Amino acid sequence: MYTQHPYRCRLDWGRNGVRQGAERGDILVIVDTLSFSTAVITAVHSGGFIYPCSPEEDAAALAQQIRGEAAVLRREVPERGRFSLSPATYLRLEAGTRVVLASPNGATCSRYAGQVP
Repeated sequence: MYTQHPYRCRLDWGRNGVRQGAERGDILVIVDTLSFSTAVITAVHSGGFIYPCSPEEDAAALAQQIRGEAAVLRREVPERGRFSLSPATYLRLEAGTRVVLASPNGATCSRYAGQVP
């Protein structure tokens, strides 16, 4: 069985790898090349704040707690909300807007990273 124990720098994949790294207190670098990272960059560039959450969490409750908005599924924009995992939904974001953004990979991994000092 392959192990990375002798090495200071370890590589892993997905939420299990991030969870284990967070439990060890490792420095985490999350590389998410899909929608989540691009949506976050677009929102932050416009002065917004993104609060990541996993799909299992209650995004609406978290949004209420932070006085923000919960992102919805792409197909639910604009009927149920203004923002989704689509980076295009953040192009007209007002500075200071707080958005709770759920995703199974990027947001979930970012939540684990928040547990590391």
